[in-house]
Amino acid sequence: MSRLALAVQQYWMAELAELQSLPQAVYDRHPEAIHDLRAAGRRIKSTLRTFRPLVRAPLASAVSGELDWYSHFLGEARDAEVILGNAAGLLSGRPGAEQILIALSAERTRTLLRAESLLTDPRTAALLDQVQELTAEPWRSGRHGHGPRRSDLLGRVAWATSRLAADWSAGPRWGESRAGWQHRVRRRAKSVRYANESLSRQLPELSVAAAGFAKVAALLGIIQDTAVLNRVLAHWPAYLVGEAIAVRTRMAAEAERAVDVAIRNALATSDEAHPRRARR
Repeated sequence: MSRLALAVQQYWMAELAELQSLPQAVYDRHPEAIHDLRAAGRRIKSTLRTFRPLVRAPLASAVSGELDWYSHFLGEARDAEVILGNAAGLLSGRPGAEQILIALSAERTRTLLRAESLLTDPRTAALLDQVQELTAEPWRSGRHGHGPRRSDLLGRVAWATSRLAADWSAGPRWGESRAGWQHRVRRRAKSVRYANESLSRQLPELSVAAAGFAKVAALLGIIQDTAVLNRVLAHWPAYLVGEAIAVRTRMAAEAERAVDVAIRNALATSDEAHPRRARR
């Protein structure tokens, strides 16, 4: 097995450890516990999708499908958490805003309790067993003792990177909103980030490339979170939320102006990091 293939398995093992240990932090209501738990699942799912042609097909399909189910409820709880946090930062102390924060806090509690029930579901235990199997013997040729070649893994990262570059360059598809396009590009940026991270144990310079794509995703996240928050606040009287919406809109506009440069820089950094090592 190549060292890069082993690095990917070790990456999955680390994320599995998070999936196993973080539920207690969720029950204890530790800050960011839901975020970290959801992120662990998304890292596994994203890298599994990137390397899917190299992974045993039935296993890849099973784990990916169950992670979709798992992430859905954690996503609801995390979204409510982010909305409340952003709203509190903008509205705390403002006259009349308490009723808004109470309503958002109730929604956060509702979704959190639903996520907690997910964590004790037998289906979650079965998912963790499937991920355990993935970390132990993921590759199509694993039964013969040979995993994918170094060039195979780097080629899949190059594919994910080129897909991001093409989607950004092409702009929204026919009938697709700008927000929908930006959301799709954000997912692509995260995928490239995680793919680089998964190989960085053996190729440390790829951590720099991963950081560049993380910045892209963060900027697009500001835009996406602003759109969601503004939609929620729009249900309340303008005299209560108008200034908050204006502040977030300005933040999103600043992020929008920075995204193109961030993507160009991330792609350039990736180009510098990958070819040298691929030729060795």
